[in-house]
Amino acid sequence: MNFMIAQCLGIITTVVALLSVQFKKVESILIGQIISNVLVALSFGLLGGLSGAWICILAAIQTLIIYFLDRSETPKKEQKKAVLLVLFVIGYIVGTVIVYKGWGDIIAGICAILFVLAIVQTESGKLRVIMMLNALLWIIYDYKTRAYTNILTHGLELLSILAAMIRLDRKAADRGKDHLEGKSADKGKSPSSE
Repeated sequence: MNFMIAQCLGIITTVVALLSVQFKKVESILIGQIISNVLVALSFGLLGGLSGAWICILAAIQTLIIYFLDRSETPKKEQKKAVLLVLFVIGYIVGTVIVYKGWGDIIAGICAILFVLAIVQTESGKLRVIMMLNALLWIIYDYKTRAYTNILTHGLELLSILAAMIRLDRKAADRGKDHLEGKSADKGKSPSSE
């Protein structure tokens, strides 16, 4: 029964994860990541993947804190994010050591650290690159824990991230390149040529 419930949660997670990486704003991506992490944590927990469950619960909490911190007008926001980053990395490492059963738990720990690095990004393009690496490693953990629908989730999330990189990030880079080329062309003009 737990196996079937976990697989159903994985299917729901797939939909949320695919939609979340397609947003332009980091805030919207973070909301999707909060929901995805809670659902995946439940799935891993039902399948006995304690390190994955622990990491996803902590990731949801961390993302929620970062989300509200980004929306606030808090002084020294970047310093607070740096402190949180260190605290959560320590939390992920301690949690991984506590529930350690094998090499799969180390992969989950690496995924957690990648996630920490992803959600503190202020540019959605950089966030997507790190999330792509994260998804690749989660696929390995998913297989190890028999979270088969999570393999589908992370695989499709990977494809969705690639599509978003092409659709959003490449276009943004092209606009920046055009903008820079326009400025350098303006510098070469003499005032009399205008």
